[in-house]
Amino acid sequence: MSKGSFRFAGQRKDEVVILVARRHPVVLLYPGYHMVAIALIPWLVFVFSAGFTAWFGWALFIDTLLLVWLAFSNYYTWMNSIYVLTNHRVIATDQQTILNRVVSEVPYEKIQEVSHQVKGMYHTMLNVGDVYVKTASGMQLALTDVYLPYELEQKVAQQMR
Repeated sequence: MSKGSFRFAGQRKDEVVILVARRHPVVLLYPGYHMVAIALIPWLVFVFSAGFTAWFGWALFIDTLLLVWLAFSNYYTWMNSIYVLTNHRVIATDQQTILNRVVSEVPYEKIQEVSHQVKGMYHTMLNVGDVYVKTASGMQLALTDVYLPYELEQKVAQQMR
């Protein structure tokens, strides 16, 4: 995303966006596997109900509605989970569900430690991980499933100086 054109609510007049990151698209694979399994349900009804019956039609209709809802909700939560680094603070917007969003921010003066973690085979191969920003008060801000977590960690550390 172009950092120069990115604006957000609550942005200060002298605040400059340095980096905008979001979760890597690989996080959509796990819900995708569930959607494939759900897509198979009407065909199981087809096999066990001897063809194109009313049960198959209803199962296909309900299954299609469910798949459309799951696709929309997973894409919406992925698209609206955004991490912003400015010259004053780190802002994490975590869209957990369609109706549940958590926005956290930490000014650079309050950051005590920055670390990152890459865990698992796919995350290691794709260089996807989590960046943790910790404050002296014990608050921890997690930027989850970001691409190139080491580089993001270094950008936060560079802004702390």
